[in-house]
Amino acid sequence: MIEGYFDGACEPTNPGGWGLFGYAVRKDGKLFVLRSGCIGTGNWMTNNVAEYYALMRLLKFIRDSFPGEKILIMGDSSLVINQIKRGFKVKNVRLKELWRKCRELMEGMDVKFRWIPREENRIADLLCRDAYRRLQKKIVGGEG
Repeated sequence: MIEGYFDGACEPTNPGGWGLFGYAVRKDGKLFVLRSGCIGTGNWMTNNVAEYYALMRLLKFIRDSFPGEKILIMGDSSLVINQIKRGFKVKNVRLKELWRKCRELMEGMDVKFRWIPREENRIADLLCRDAYRRLQKKIVGGEG
């Protein structure tokens, strides 16, 4: 079984900060890949937008890397997990487009979703924080 963990953040302010993503993939219980980065910034960026971008990137990676595998995707965003499972309606126009892209990526995949508390999503959360630290160093031009 393939397990994927995702997280998104909007720093230093929400909305309008820098959108960040992080995801981790486990195969047969062992870490397979860790990825993180910056999505962009602007008044359109929110935590929820960043969460969806993180999920999209994770879905694309898993679809391309593990065709035909059973997949469990976990995240600490109750909104995104419940919307993607169709438990909550997607009312926000920007989120609706991101939701649609995620659903397209899921076509043909054997994927289940589970909400987990933040404490169980530490790897993806740390990846987001690391992406923000790297971004700050790049902007400020600092060392270390």
